[in-house]
Amino acid sequence: MKTAERPLIGVSANYMAPASDRKFYIGKALQYAEQDMLHWIWRCGGTPLMIPLLPDESIEAQLADALDGLVLTGGEDISPTLYG
Repeated sequence: MKTAERPLIGVSANYMAPASDRKFYIGKALQYAEQDMLHWIWRCGGTPLMIPLLPDESIEAQLADALDGLVLTGGEDISPTLYG
């Protein structure tokens, strides 16, 4: 990384399950990043990049090589047995 470049910071996507009672994207699963988190990374000198949940996990190694840092956003409690 050149010193003039901002570090690329991955941000894990938040997931919202499909729901029929929403007023938008009815019945669709959503992935998103919370805006304040992205702005905080930017203000601290980084470039945020949301990392979506994808069906093919092979992209993870490519992302790990490209990222300078990683923010794991909060969410539901996940059993440690699922960490892999």
